[in-house]
Amino acid sequence: MRVKVAFDKTEESVFTLLSLCVLITQAFESLVNEEDVFNADYSFENGTFKDMANDTIREALVYQILLKTCSYLEEWNDIFGVRTEDKDKAKILFIKRIAKPAFKNITSWKQLKEFRNHFIAHNHRNKEGRNVFLIEQEYHSPQTDGEIYLLVHSLIKLTNLVNFFFPDVALKMTKEPPKTSKSKNKNLTKTEIKQRIKATQSIDNFISDSMMKLKIVEASITANSAKI
Repeated sequence: MRVKVAFDKTEESVFTLLSLCVLITQAFESLVNEEDVFNADYSFENGTFKDMANDTIREALVYQILLKTCSYLEEWNDIFGVRTEDKDKAKILFIKRIAKPAFKNITSWKQLKEFRNHFIAHNHRNKEGRNVFLIEQEYHSPQTDGEIYLLVHSLIKLTNLVNFFFPDVALKMTKEPPKTSKSKNKNLTKTEIKQRIKATQSIDNFISDSMMKLKIVEASITANSAKI
């Protein structure tokens, strides 16, 4: 019988940091595909990596890195050493003091969270309600492959330090791996999915009918104009 592994508040925070770092690292490795980011000739404007995945996949990986980095920082700043076990507070403050050079690298981008909010997490609108794709605005956030590398490198350094001081948590993680989220609702069957897709046909019918009516109106206007 499998024994449930218990985590205290500190261990849960360490678990969160470790798991986020793993996901960030996996996304970065998928992004660069073992390329040397400093010697490879690549930019967001024109890709030259051999067999580089299309821009959509690339953007998704970059956005995942930035999204999870913001989550990592929120855990680091607001939970780790703040809302964890009192007995670990001194140790965590010591960790954060040692980690300052790497942490400074990450926080040097002053608009990382704004970029996350406007481009990734929300509906592409800024605080003024303007669509960010329709206005000229630059964000101080990682953009180049080298900057993404520096960001991930610094996050790994923070995580290695955490893991050094709390090695037992990584061991517990192997006994209690992260669980995948599951819906409380029963999964849709293939038949139900097809039925729901079919139900949307009314939208296509509406557009087709409207286009046909519009063409008839336009033809009528053209014909009447020719008579005048």
